[in-house]
Amino acid sequence: MAGWTFPHWLSYVTQNAPSFESEDYDGLIGQDVLRNYDVWLDYPHLRVYLRPNDRFRQRWG
Repeated sequence: MAGWTFPHWLSYVTQNAPSFESEDYDGLIGQDVLRNYDVWLDYPHLRVYLRPNDRFRQRWG
């Protein structure tokens, strides 16, 4: 998702929320973002692949 800008995207920033401040969490990606991508989970290599889908191209392309 690096390099993409999403104008008018509703986001929520937490402050003083210890459950989201560990080194294992960089952020949460919700359903409203993920439905714009085809998602593949590569469990053996601990990776998530996101490929923009038709909804993404209609909305942001």
